[in-house]
Amino acid sequence: MVAEVNPMGGNQSALERSASNGVSQDGGSPARRKTIDRRQSADTGSLPESERRRSQDRRGSQDSELGSPADPGSNSGHGERGDVANQLQAEQDAHELVKLRRLLATCEKVMMVNYDLLALDDYPSNLQIDAAVKMRDAYVSVAGLVAGIFVVGLAGLLPAYVTGASFGLSLLFFALGLTDLQSLLHNAPSVSQLLRVRRQLEFNALSHIKYLEGSGGLAWRCSAMSAFNGNLHNNLFTKLVDYSKNGTLLRVLRNKKHIRLYLLFMLEAQKAYKSLQSKVLSS
Repeated sequence: MVAEVNPMGGNQSALERSASNGVSQDGGSPARRKTIDRRQSADTGSLPESERRRSQDRRGSQDSELGSPADPGSNSGHGERGDVANQLQAEQDAHELVKLRRLLATCEKVMMVNYDLLALDDYPSNLQIDAAVKMRDAYVSVAGLVAGIFVVGLAGLLPAYVTGASFGLSLLFFALGLTDLQSLLHNAPSVSQLLRVRRQLEFNALSHIKYLEGSGGLAWRCSAMSAFNGNLHNNLFTKLVDYSKNGTLLRVLRNKKHIRLYLLFMLEAQKAYKSLQSKVLSS
């Protein structure tokens, strides 16, 4: 029997072998890749821990540097917070300015203080009063002595002209001592004149203080300007401010010393008012 020859047999077997070789070659490449990957992972695993952290930190910093410009939300957030802070500061400044203007209007009367009325420069001193009292006592003493001579003359022990002259002189000296006639003899005023001048000056000063204080107490209101003049918090003015607050200041101001103390406080308040005014005008 003669065997049949397949004309395509040789070629078919060759194709099969080539296909089988191709399959083995294709299948071998993944194996080699896996081997390489395992080596790379093994090499990476063999790195020290510090090196891996550095590499991760570098990658993280690069990612943050790359991502920061692309994040517009952060800049906008900071801008919004800045705008809110500026708005709050502006509102606070406006509120503070309103308070300063109100304080300026409240203490406006401090610039109306009449220095001449409160200084009491023409106020009679105690030495003048003492000198006038001594002069009065001298006249009264002489008048009493002459009156005694008149009484002796009434008993008939003295001539009539002496009795009459003593009576006239006693009346004259009593008039000089007890009235203002002594000012005709010398320039020194009498006690009654000096006391009248005192009362008039005190009345004018207290009337002016009453006008300044009003119903709210100017000294107490002006003490709120102590931030612009620390002297307003001086212990010397503590009682004065308290009386002004309670509305009893006019009952306490009785003499030159008290009135001048009030004037001193007003002068310090004027300094504070001018500083406050300059601050408000410059705002």
